[in-house]
Amino acid sequence: MARSTNNLNRKVFLIGDGSYATFSLMGKAVDRGVGLIVRMKINSRLYHRPPPGVPGKRGPKPKKGKRILEMKRRLTDLRVKWQPVIFTEWYGGKEMEMLITSGVSIWTSGGKGELIWVKWVFIKDPSGKLEPVLLACTDLEASREDIVRFFVRRWQVEVTFAEVRRHLGVETQRQWSDLAIERSTPLLMGLFSIVCLLAKGRELNKTCFLIW
Repeated sequence: MARSTNNLNRKVFLIGDGSYATFSLMGKAVDRGVGLIVRMKINSRLYHRPPPGVPGKRGPKPKKGKRILEMKRRLTDLRVKWQPVIFTEWYGGKEMEMLITSGVSIWTSGGKGELIWVKWVFIKDPSGKLEPVLLACTDLEASREDIVRFFVRRWQVEVTFAEVRRHLGVETQRQWSDLAIERSTPLLMGLFSIVCLLAKGRELNKTCFLIW
């Protein structure tokens, strides 16, 4: 469970969807002291820590303990303690109350023998309208509330890229060289940011023209 630290002298988190939930990527995040937060499958194989070794017993020591209670069973198991949390920046900028439960477990790939320690957070909608979500973070010290908040912020990035594609044609550029693309894409993103700042400034009756 030892981890190295990054050179920035502060916490660094990366957010990704289910395609980023790989042992190789999460292992690199641990080695570099980065908190990688990903969405995991509900049936992910999560295990308790290995039992203490028996003095004098020969043979290899187990790398993991018993499998934890499956997430689908946690939804209806009365022994599971759910904590209600109100998130003020839910999807679409609205306020939302969700139920969460969490733990620190070993994630394994089954027969391949790969394993990694993660802090998982299971999210349930008290109204039952939304599907439950399982998140995992390589930073075991991160709070479960922050893990959810950071993952939700990913939606703002997706909206930004969608708006840039829709209004500025980032995916339909007609440059003929990689260098031209590397120049134009940051400029378009910068232009989009400037327009948003100007619009926000007018909305709040403040001036943003200093950026010019």
